[in-house]
Amino acid sequence: RASDLALDFQARGIQVIIGGFHVSGVLKQFPEDDSTMSLRAHRELGLERLMDLGVTLFAGEAEGRMLKLLQDFQQGRLERVYNYLADKPNLVQEPAPEPIWSLRHHFAFPQSSTIDACRGCPYNCDFCTIRNVQGPKIRARGVQVFCDMIRRNWKRGINAYFFTSDN
Repeated sequence: RASDLALDFQARGIQVIIGGFHVSGVLKQFPEDDSTMSLRAHRELGLERLMDLGVTLFAGEAEGRMLKLLQDFQQGRLERVYNYLADKPNLVQEPAPEPIWSLRHHFAFPQSSTIDACRGCPYNCDFCTIRNVQGPKIRARGVQVFCDMIRRNWKRGINAYFFTSDN
């Protein structure tokens, strides 16, 4: 569905950047190496079509990369692919993603929030996108990041959390 929306926006003249686990997983499993398998995967899994129609792909994690991406966008010089799969960010000082607070009334539990605690997984499951995309080493956010977030959220009336962790 994301590809459909991306192509609809692109057809209307709106530049689109698409990423996430599908894009990252396909590029990790089938790197752009001109092999028959990679070319077929990019075609059958939709990435070739997106790029042919001008959609920019973003693979990997966004921490520390958004400024360059936004500057390239603003200057009209987006690259075809931004591939950061081999360069995992250090999450210790990175703030955890936060929901859009004006939409929390749509949440199942409006007085709660999630915290993205860490990424990566040490287990050797070949099929798993976590290990393939985020790597075999667990990278965690620092304790101060959690303390700061909980203090900010307490002021917003948030008193419950769902911690997400890949391991």
